[in-house]
Amino acid sequence: MRFASTSVEKAMIAYYNRLETPLVVFGDGGSQAKVFAWPESDAYGKLTRNHYRVVTLEPIPPTERFLPVSGVYPLERTVAGDAWRWLARDALIRLPAAHERYVTLIFRLSPDTPYDANVVTVAGIRTRVTKQPAPITIRISSADIAIHSDQAFAPATVLHNQDPRILAVQLLRVVQSP
Repeated sequence: MRFASTSVEKAMIAYYNRLETPLVVFGDGGSQAKVFAWPESDAYGKLTRNHYRVVTLEPIPPTERFLPVSGVYPLERTVAGDAWRWLARDALIRLPAAHERYVTLIFRLSPDTPYDANVVTVAGIRTRVTKQPAPITIRISSADIAIHSDQAFAPATVLHNQDPRILAVQLLRVVQSP
């Protein structure tokens, strides 16, 4: 059996609502999932700039799938396997049509965020988000979930880099439950 290979973003758009189709992220770096690694060597580092020396195969189960509709930036990962999506001040995600009754969204702030806390509102529930993971669990009334953050910043002005985005909080996970 052959499997199609595509970017994470295209796969989430195409398969978030096709729960019978397995999705697996092939990532550069480690994580809590299945990890494969080549031994560290000078030659490997010079030939590959150390990309894909350690790789992860991480399934995306149906209960963690969603469609990024607006204000949701592409998946980012560290080599250590930490993964998140930055959200704009206002973001919208869509759950699969056959979603569960509850959903937990886990947020946090990046270490280089210029504020110590941000208030995030989901379905009328407000929570204070800091640099530690902060979950919000809501009962699902619609497949569309709007997320609002009270604050946002421009990395280009705060960190003096070339990032033109306006960022509020990091979305670490979306997990549905009965």
